[in-house]
Amino acid sequence: MTDNNRCVWLRESVGEVAWLLIERDAESGGWFLFGFANLGQPCLFDSWHETREAACLQAAADWGVPSSEWN
Repeated sequence: MTDNNRCVWLRESVGEVAWLLIERDAESGGWFLFGFANLGQPCLFDSWHETREAACLQAAADWGVPSSEWN
Protein backbone atom coordinates (compact mmCIF):
# COMPACT_ATOMS: atom_id res chain seq x y z
CA MET A 1 0.00 0.00 0.00
CA THR A 2 1.40 3.41 -0.92
CA ASP A 3 1.21 6.71 0.97
CA ASN A 4 -1.75 7.64 -1.23
CA ASN A 5 -3.80 4.60 -0.17
CA ARG A 6 -5.51 4.10 3.17
CA CYS A 7 -7.61 1.18 4.34
CA VAL A 8 -10.04 1.20 7.27
CA TRP A 9 -11.81 -1.74 8.88
CA LEU A 10 -15.36 -0.90 9.94
CA ARG A 11 -15.92 -1.82 13.57
CA GLU A 12 -19.48 -2.73 12.64
CA SER A 13 -20.14 -3.93 9.11
CA VAL A 14 -22.75 -1.99 7.16
CA GLY A 15 -24.57 -4.48 5.00
CA GLU A 16 -21.84 -6.51 3.37
CA VAL A 17 -19.24 -3.73 3.62
CA ALA A 18 -16.53 -4.40 6.23
CA TRP A 19 -13.55 -2.51 4.75
CA LEU A 20 -13.13 0.87 3.06
CA LEU A 21 -10.16 1.90 0.95
CA ILE A 22 -9.25 5.37 -0.26
CA GLU A 23 -6.92 5.37 -3.25
CA ARG A 24 -5.41 8.16 -5.32
CA ASP A 25 -6.27 8.04 -9.04
CA ALA A 26 -3.03 8.93 -10.82
CA GLU A 27 -4.76 9.65 -14.13
CA SER A 28 -7.29 12.19 -12.91
CA GLY A 29 -5.68 13.35 -9.68
CA GLY A 30 -8.91 12.46 -7.87
CA TRP A 31 -9.63 9.85 -5.21
CA PHE A 32 -11.55 6.59 -5.24
CA LEU A 33 -13.47 5.24 -2.26
CA PHE A 34 -13.89 1.46 -2.46
CA GLY A 35 -15.97 -0.82 -0.24
CA PHE A 36 -15.13 -4.48 0.36
CA ALA A 37 -16.63 -7.40 2.24
CA ASN A 38 -13.15 -8.94 2.41
CA LEU A 39 -9.84 -7.54 1.27
CA GLY A 40 -8.41 -9.45 -1.66
CA GLN A 41 -11.84 -9.93 -3.23
CA PRO A 42 -13.52 -7.67 -5.81
CA CYS A 43 -14.95 -4.46 -4.39
CA LEU A 44 -18.67 -4.15 -3.71
CA PHE A 45 -18.74 -0.51 -4.81
CA ASP A 46 -16.52 2.39 -5.79
CA SER A 47 -17.03 6.12 -6.00
CA TRP A 48 -14.77 8.83 -7.39
CA HIS A 49 -14.12 12.18 -5.68
CA GLU A 50 -12.20 15.29 -6.72
CA THR A 51 -10.44 15.51 -3.35
CA ARG A 52 -9.32 13.19 -0.57
CA GLU A 53 -11.39 15.29 1.81
CA ALA A 54 -14.54 14.63 -0.25
CA ALA A 55 -13.89 10.86 -0.15
CA CYS A 56 -13.37 11.05 3.62
CA LEU A 57 -16.58 13.05 4.03
CA GLN A 58 -18.54 10.37 2.16
CA ALA A 59 -17.00 7.68 4.36
CA ALA A 60 -18.01 9.68 7.43
CA ALA A 61 -21.56 10.34 6.20
CA ASP A 62 -22.29 6.83 4.92
CA TRP A 63 -20.29 4.61 7.29
CA GLY A 64 -19.47 6.77 10.32
CA VAL A 65 -15.70 6.71 9.72
CA PRO A 66 -14.13 9.84 11.25
CA SER A 67 -11.50 11.68 9.20
CA SER A 68 -8.88 10.82 11.84
CA GLU A 69 -9.15 7.13 10.86
CA TRP A 70 -7.57 7.90 7.48
CA ASN A 71 -4.34 9.37 8.92
